[in-house]
Amino acid sequence: ATKTDSGMGSYATGGYMLELPSYNRTVAELTLTDHKLNNWLDLATRAVFIEAMVYNPNLRQFVSVRLTAEIPPFGGVWTSASFQPFRLERYIGAEGVAEIAAEIVFFILLLRYLFVEALRVRDFGFEYLTEFWGLVMLTQVGLAFSVLIVRIQSFQAAAQHTGISSVQSLAGEYVDLSHLPRLLQSDSNMMAVLSVAIYARMFKHLASVKGVEHLVRVIKKSMSEVIPFLMLFTVLFMGFGLAFYSLFGTQVYEYRNLSTSLMTNLLLLMGASTDVYQQIHEINPTMAPILYWVFISTQVIVLLNVFTAIVIHSYSTLKAEMLREPDVIFKEMMEDLIGQLKEGLHHKSGKRAVVPTHDNSEDGNEDGPTSGELHKPIYPGAGTLHSSAK
Repeated sequence: ATKTDSGMGSYATGGYMLELPSYNRTVAELTLTDHKLNNWLDLATRAVFIEAMVYNPNLRQFVSVRLTAEIPPFGGVWTSASFQPFRLERYIGAEGVAEIAAEIVFFILLLRYLFVEALRVRDFGFEYLTEFWGLVMLTQVGLAFSVLIVRIQSFQAAAQHTGISSVQSLAGEYVDLSHLPRLLQSDSNMMAVLSVAIYARMFKHLASVKGVEHLVRVIKKSMSEVIPFLMLFTVLFMGFGLAFYSLFGTQVYEYRNLSTSLMTNLLLLMGASTDVYQQIHEINPTMAPILYWVFISTQVIVLLNVFTAIVIHSYSTLKAEMLREPDVIFKEMMEDLIGQLKEGLHHKSGKRAVVPTHDNSEDGNEDGPTSGELHKPIYPGAGTLHSSAK
């Protein structure tokens, strides 16, 4: 048996396995009765897993079924079920052809990104690896290659069982295909992270757009205070999670382990869990209200308001440095967007945009524009823009 994770804990490899026939109910019942009479399940049993593999020939789809019955330390039996559908024949019909074409394009783009990143690492060396966006791009390439490797492994695993897509082949013995849904789930997980990383790069391009630039600057400016705040918040949050787990871990399902305790407390902060307080109050009416209200007041009333104050302070500081009219900012933002579009069109057409330059030496001014030229209005009717440095 493989390592198994469930709602009540994690189970290592090993244990006892019993295989039941699929198309002989009488033999299956006799086998279960015999094991029951010989105490196959006793007081030392921690969990029972019932696994089955079913196949729908109309949809050409398998379903990996797992029924779980766990006996926790505080008594009772907790049951759960898992159903994971998947296909061995992934590319079927016109949709399969379109999926193959999309994956070929994905592979070509992956090679292109790999080539570009190799050139950047060659040009900038170790400094490129210390930049934030450089690390984001390398993470994208690494995740893309991981997805490619997982898909190759899933194809190889599916190729070993391509002959069982029939009811007759499944009638004789149990075919364990539970590893295929796990591979497909890993593929989906990495694709989800890759999607977030790809769209995160939009911040890099938006940071150069006027009107959005100051919002990005607010985030950067507040990071120096937000990171220490998050460290403090995490320490206190972990402490309260451990406290709830110590008090109610053996009696309340939502606090059965530390990870679920942290998730339950997070739902309490978001106001999503309403029945948990009633359960813990019935179990420990003395400590439950004290711990609950100290947790809420510390995490919400104090720390979350401090976080809001940090962001507002950074925003107000940058806003004071950018005392400009809204219409001027809007005009500059629109012209900046138009300029970027024109530059992109010039690059695509193979033409270079020629920007006229003025030689100030002809007018006897080698030091650039005069102070009067600097204070000329940029847009008609916009007035004079003043800047000060302290």
